[in-house]
Amino acid sequence: MIMNLLKCDLAEVQQAFFNAPCREAERRFHNHAMDLLAEAADSDAWQPSDLPEGLDSAITTPPTRF
Repeated sequence: MIMNLLKCDLAEVQQAFFNAPCREAERRFHNHAMDLLAEAADSDAWQPSDLPEGLDSAITTPPTRF
């Protein structure tokens, strides 16, 4: 439906969705969490309990940044 409305292909719709100004706070939160996970993974003293509260301690490899 969005593709028809915007008259563009799926890649362009996805780009518009992920780059929408209303998602800026979500991107900042996600990227900060990924930075913390990458930092923790690089540390020799890293423990699952070092993850910020609310993040799944089973995550061992951070996903790609937005």
